[in-house]
Amino acid sequence: MQIGPNCLELFYDGLLHGWGHLVDHRGGGERRLSATFRGDWDGTVLTLDQSWEPEGSSPERRLWRIRPTEAGYVGTAADVVGQAEAKWKDGRLRWNYLADVAVGGQAWRLACEETWQPQTANVATVEVRVSKFGLLIAEIHLILSRDKPNAPA
Repeated sequence: MQIGPNCLELFYDGLLHGWGHLVDHRGGGERRLSATFRGDWDGTVLTLDQSWEPEGSSPERRLWRIRPTEAGYVGTAADVVGQAEAKWKDGRLRWNYLADVAVGGQAWRLACEETWQPQTANVATVEVRVSKFGLLIAEIHLILSRDKPNAPA
């Protein structure tokens, strides 16, 4: 897949399915993870509805509103503090943001570093590193595939 303008918007426009695993560094071990992403690009804003379910846990959901910028992208979601920012580096789109997440009945402010890397026009990998107070507490490794493939780039 060609990296450049509209790359993210074109990939996420439509239905995608994801599979991977979540590593809980707080002693929870490693669990399988499934996800469904549904995106809608209106020419200005990418609305991305993410749903994911770690094995043995309740489903979680985040609704993003993402806009392209000169340097990459900015995005907002209900649990994201301020806005997330993304920039291209070494063929990967690197997101950084803070999110308020419920953990054990409490709200934790977590730092998220997310890397999105297209593999083909229809497949991408996503890695998320989640930390609190600078300590890594969880990682997510996900492979995303489009429901209806795009023509090869």
